[in-house]
Amino acid sequence: MRIFASPMFMIFFLLLLTVGGYLLWYLRQINQVRRKTISLIKELEEKYAQVIRQRFTLAVLEDQDMDTVKDTIEEEMLTIIKPNIEAIISHVNAIEVKDVALTYKASTFFGLPRIVEELLMERKMQPNIKLGSAHEEKLYASLRSGMKADIAQRILNWKTGQTSPA
Repeated sequence: MRIFASPMFMIFFLLLLTVGGYLLWYLRQINQVRRKTISLIKELEEKYAQVIRQRFTLAVLEDQDMDTVKDTIEEEMLTIIKPNIEAIISHVNAIEVKDVALTYKASTFFGLPRIVEELLMERKMQPNIKLGSAHEEKLYASLRSGMKADIAQRILNWKTGQTSPA
C-alpha cells in the first residue's frame, strides 16, 4: 500500500487542500460582506426608528397638525439618514466579493435589502463601474416609499387612538 506515498497522490492531495482552502476563504469573504451589508441596513433602520420617534414626540409637544407636518418630517428624515445611504453605496463600491444573497427582512424599508442586492449584482456584472447618483436615487425612492407608509401608519394610529405617533 504505497499509494499514499506516491508523488501523484501527494500532488493530488496538495491540490485538493489548495482548492478547499480557497473555497473556505471565498465563503468566509461572502459571509463577511453579507454581515457588513446587513449591519449597515440595520443601522439605518435603527437610526430612523429612533429619530422618527423623537420627531413625532416633538410634533405632539408643539401641537403641530400631523397632516401638514408629514412632508417636513419625511424631508428631515432623508437628510438625517443620508450618511447611512452614502455608507451603503460606499460599501457596495468598495467590496470585491459580489455573490451575496441578503437574507435580512427589513422592518420599515422592506425593499431596501433587495435593492442593495441588485446593486451588488450590477457591480458583479460591471466591476469597473462605481455606483453613482442614479443608484443613489433608486435607494432614495425605496426609502421614501417606506417612510411615507410608516409616517402615514403612525399618524393613522395616533388619530384613531391606537398608539402615540412616537
